[in-house]
Amino acid sequence: MGKTARVVKEMQRNNLDILGISECRWSGSGRLKAQTGETILYSGRDDNIHQSGVALVMTKQAAGCLESWMPVSDRIMSARFTSRFIKTTVVQVYAPTNEADEETKDSFYDLLQRVTDEIPSHDLILMLGEWNAKIGATQGGEDRGYTGRGGWCGGLAWAWRCMRGQKMVLVLSPFVQPTT
Repeated sequence: MGKTARVVKEMQRNNLDILGISECRWSGSGRLKAQTGETILYSGRDDNIHQSGVALVMTKQAAGCLESWMPVSDRIMSARFTSRFIKTTVVQVYAPTNEADEETKDSFYDLLQRVTDEIPSHDLILMLGEWNAKIGATQGGEDRGYTGRGGWCGGLAWAWRCMRGQKMVLVLSPFVQPTT
């Protein structure tokens, strides 16, 4: 079974309508259909280097509600959905690690801010993705709590600040990859 098929199977097993993927490593951007009917939107690098990349996988029902989508960069994409009472914009991200140079991190967060600024103010915003915040003890044993860009919580602190003035849901879910 290929990686995409495994992801779709896990999505079905967990009864998810929309699943965000970070570091999918696909180049370019586009829209695919899985053999089981799910729609996959992806945004990756344009230089055929298979690093980073983000994607959204959605059921047939969710794809039927897709109004528009935008492949912003290899680290950010957005998709807008229509529902009965409200429009929802999903922003899928793959934040740079704390080890990345400051210019890369600043560029990512500046671009993410521009993307969220362009979302209509009445939309519900779902932020999904890999924020690369580090949690737990350092190699020396001391507890570092949440760290990342800008100290405490890294990219998560950015998302919490944005939430204060907007209708935004930040989805945080630890994921343990099953061993094969």
